Amino acid sequence: FTYRCMDDEMIRWQEEEVQWGGWVSYRDVECSAILSINRLEERGEWPGSSIDTDNTTLEIDRASGFEGETWDYVPDGLLVWEAWVRWRKSKA
Repeated sequence: FTYRCMDDEMIRWQEEEVQWGGWVSYRDVECSAILSINRLEERGEWPGSSIDTDNTTLEIDRASGFEGETWDYVPDGLLVWEAWVRWRKSKA
């Protein structure tokens, strides 16, 4: 995945996009990303393609303290996630 800066574009640190805190499991990140993509798709705002997921991925274990059902990620970050998921599936 490559991001190309245009001549008039500036990249700046955006503090609000960085969350400091405790460890978040890969499974929680995976579930919250899928749910965030689903919400964007429902609103017709998802710029990516559909990511095929098996239903077991979305079996959220609320007893473990999962809080990511309402986490919304920025679409460009989710596009990077989509590329990661496709890469992992191609290596499986």
